[in-house]
Amino acid sequence: RQSIGHSIEQEIRTVHIGRAKQLLSQTALPISQVALHSGYQSSTGFSVAFRKETGVAPREYRKQWRGDLRDSQRR
Repeated sequence: RQSIGHSIEQEIRTVHIGRAKQLLSQTALPISQVALHSGYQSSTGFSVAFRKETGVAPREYRKQWRGDLRDSQRR
């Protein structure tokens, strides 16, 4: 705990959510597959954890990211 500043459980969640963010922003995988590839056994548990960590649902995160991508491509 001292070396990373938080619990190992939090570190694992951070890594899983980071992977999910990558998959949501860079692939068209269904949310259920993003959940599995991010270390979650169910899309429901994944969605709850993702919203808790990021403040938005996985689908909303993907929509926001895609909106940002479209805006940057127009410039």
